[in-house]
Amino acid sequence: MNMNRRSALRTLMVVTAGVTLLPSCVQRPRKAAVAYKHLQLNGDEEDLVATMAAIIIPTTTTPGARETGAHRFALTMIDDCCSAKDQEQFQDGLHKFQEMVKDKDGNPFGKCTPAQQQQWVATLNDGKNLPHNVDAFYHMLKRYTIEGFTGSQYFLTKVRVYELVPSRFHGCIAVNKVSPSIDN
Repeated sequence: MNMNRRSALRTLMVVTAGVTLLPSCVQRPRKAAVAYKHLQLNGDEEDLVATMAAIIIPTTTTPGARETGAHRFALTMIDDCCSAKDQEQFQDGLHKFQEMVKDKDGNPFGKCTPAQQQQWVATLNDGKNLPHNVDAFYHMLKRYTIEGFTGSQYFLTKVRVYELVPSRFHGCIAVNKVSPSIDN
């Protein structure tokens, strides 16, 4: 009887340890860095958006979309300013795009080579033979990425210096060169 009790306790401990460790072994999607009110994104989807924004406005000798946070601006604008229908189209298009990439390349967008990622963005930019929601997803992302980049502190202080009062008068004739006939 003692042997059965020990065997039962050992089995119970193994099962308990397995049940305790099992949830940590199941791979769950990473959480997004920012919690949005209406968009339901995980960390991988947020990375996909950041990568696509970096392809739209790449880093060269100047910072690109990722460094200026244009992808976060785009997601915030879609979350805060777009209608529920547009937000749904964005989410649905994102998921359909991920399915397209996985079906064609066998890998998620984040695991594709940089050349493949650029080719996918070029395909989206072309817009031919795309499902409507995928096209809507890409064009919303592109629009707000460009808007976020051109409104960034870097762009407004280094590329196109912002003037508080635009359209100042920049005269092209020096005052001392005015013709004396004007005085008469």
